[in-house]
Amino acid sequence: MNLRESVLLTATQDSTPVGEYCKISFNETWVDVMFLIESTKWMTRDGLNEVTDFIATSVSKLPVGQEQGKRTRVG
Repeated sequence: MNLRESVLLTATQDSTPVGEYCKISFNETWVDVMFLIESTKWMTRDGLNEVTDFIATSVSKLPVGQEQGKRTRVG
């Protein structure tokens, strides 16, 4: 299982269906997102690269910025 599959599995394990499929427009979505990255001796260079690739892919579709309006803030 790769990192993306692990995150998706964890995120959906406790999810309760809300009924109809929710159509999301990434241009109309804004949230505050915080990523925590493990920094123990078990985090390898390859593992860190996988994590940073996952983060970059995850936020690349969201309107990220500090301006007023519909912007996602990432920390």
